[in-house]
Amino acid sequence: MARPLRIEYDGACYHVTARGNEGKRIYRNKSDYRQFKWYMTEAKEKFNCRYHAYVLMPTHYHLLIETPDGNLSEIMQYVNSSYAMYHNTKWERIGHLFQGRYKSILVERDSYFLELNHYLHLNPVRADIVEQPDDYVYSSYHAYVGNRNDSLITTEYVLGMFGNNERQARKRYREFVTDGLSHDLENPFKHVIGQAILGSEEFVTRTLKGLNTHETQSPEIAYKGALSPRPGVETILRVVSEYYEVSRRDLLTTRNREYRMMAIFLLKTHTALTNTAIGKLFNGISYSAVSHGHRRFSERLKTDIGLGKKLRAISEAIADCQ
Repeated sequence: MARPLRIEYDGACYHVTARGNEGKRIYRNKSDYRQFKWYMTEAKEKFNCRYHAYVLMPTHYHLLIETPDGNLSEIMQYVNSSYAMYHNTKWERIGHLFQGRYKSILVERDSYFLELNHYLHLNPVRADIVEQPDDYVYSSYHAYVGNRNDSLITTEYVLGMFGNNERQARKRYREFVTDGLSHDLENPFKHVIGQAILGSEEFVTRTLKGLNTHETQSPEIAYKGALSPRPGVETILRVVSEYYEVSRRDLLTTRNREYRMMAIFLLKTHTALTNTAIGKLFNGISYSAVSHGHRRFSERLKTDIGLGKKLRAISEAIADCQ
C-alpha cells in the first residue's frame, strides 16, 4: 500500500497526528494523558526536539514539533511505542492502539506555523467538547496564555509574533485565538502538497528540489504527481503571457478574459498558492472570486475542445522550462 512521503532534515518542523485504531479512545482517564506527556518529555530529553504546540484529544493527538537533529521517526517511534505498551498493559488489551503509523506534514514556520497553532488550540471547541479553549485541560493553550507553566512547550517563537512584551504578547495571542470562535476558520490542511508539505510556493519548490527523485517517484510513495518538480509562479505567468501575446500587466489586471482564467487555473493546479495569495496577485480579487473562477474554468474544460488544446500547449511549454 502506498504511503505518504516522509521528509527529515535538521531543523525541520512538522505537524504530527496519530489516531486510535478503529476510531477508539487512546486516553481513558487523567493518568493516561499524564503518561503520554511523560513519554513526550522523555523524547524531548533523549532526542533533542522542541514542541511548539499540542492537543491531546480522546481518540487522537496533534503535535507541532521541531527537530534540530532531523530525527522525527526516532522521536515518534519512541513516544507511540512506549505509550502503546503502557496502555495495553494497563488496560489488559492486545492489538494495535494506533491506526497505522503516525502522519507527519513538513511545515514552513514563517507561513503556516501560527495558523496551525491557532487551529490546533481550537480543536476541542470545534469537536464540541468545550465551549472555550481555556476549558480544555489537555492542550498547550494554557502555556501560551499564562494559565499555567508547561516545561514541555516552547512558546517563544509564536509569542514573539505578538511583540516583545511577554504579558502583552500573551494577551494578544488569547485575543487572536478566541477571535476564531466568531467565524469559520479556513482549514490550513487544504493547502498541503502531496500529504507531505505545507508552506509557501518558494518553500515547497525548494523542498521538492532537495529531494531524491528516485525516492519521491517510488511505487511505495503516494501522491507522486503532487511531489513532482513544480513550475514557479513567474514561469507560469510568463508562458501564459507569451502564448496569448499579452503583457504581464494586462494578464494580472484585465477582467473577464480567457488568458486571465487560464493563468489562475494553472496557478491553482501547479503551485501551493492559496486562493487569497492568487487574489492578491491578480489586482486584489477576492478569495471567493478565485474559487468561483477556477470552478467555472474547470467546467468549461469538460466541453470546450479548443480550450483543452490551449491548456495542453501551455502546459507543455511550462514543462519545457523546468
